[in-house]
Amino acid sequence: MGRPVYRKSERFIRKIHGIVTFKDGTTHPITTEDVSEGGIAFTITDDTKEGLDEEDDVKLSLKHQDFNIRLTGKIARISKRDKTKIYSAQVKVPNDENEDHYLQVIYDGINKTLPSVQDTWVTPFDELYMNLVVRAKTIERKISSRFNRF
Repeated sequence: MGRPVYRKSERFIRKIHGIVTFKDGTTHPITTEDVSEGGIAFTITDDTKEGLDEEDDVKLSLKHQDFNIRLTGKIARISKRDKTKIYSAQVKVPNDENEDHYLQVIYDGINKTLPSVQDTWVTPFDELYMNLVVRAKTIERKISSRFNRF
């Protein structure tokens, strides 16, 4: 009932070092921003003037314990934070030990985007009330938009 969901899976903030291989074969060090089962966001950490474009195919290698996770992907979006480019890629993970290590990277950690402490003044009844209010507003908007068409 909240904001619209544009992703199939939740993203988790993870800072992992690795390497990206461009389509011309050059490699550059990266650090991940966040990871999910279907995607990864990363920054290139060296001073290269080269960059990636949307729809570019890439190969990624992430260091997890003593294993290099190999991923392939396609750049879906490029955003900026200050002067740093953040590349978001849709990734494919082979169904082998790469997948096991990649899932460990995603799920073996704390989800820092969720609150770790619940407000003690908010009771389950308050949560239920807020849920009902949001649902009622949604239903009210749908009904009023039907009447406004005529």
